[in-house]
Amino acid sequence: MLGKTIIFLDEIDSIGCNRDNKNAHIEGNQNIINELLVQLDGFQKKPNIFIIAATNYADELDPALLRSGRIDKTIKISKPTL
Repeated sequence: MLGKTIIFLDEIDSIGCNRDNKNAHIEGNQNIINELLVQLDGFQKKPNIFIIAATNYADELDPALLRSGRIDKTIKISKPTL
C-alpha cells in the first residue's frame, strides 16, 4: 500500500501573488510563481499527494494557481462572529 503525502502551503499569497501586480515584478517573484506552477503540474501524475494552501488574500492570487489540476478546490471560512 502506498503512503499519502500532504503538503501544506501557508500564506501562499506571499509567493503566488498575481503576476500582473506591479509588486510581483519589483520583488522578482515572477520566477518563483512560474516555478511553483511547474511543480504543481508535476503532482498531477501522483495521486497520493495532496496540496493544501491557505491565504487571507485569495483575491491577490495569480489566476493560473487556481486552474483545474492545481489548487482548484476552495473552502472559505468566514470571520468569527464573537
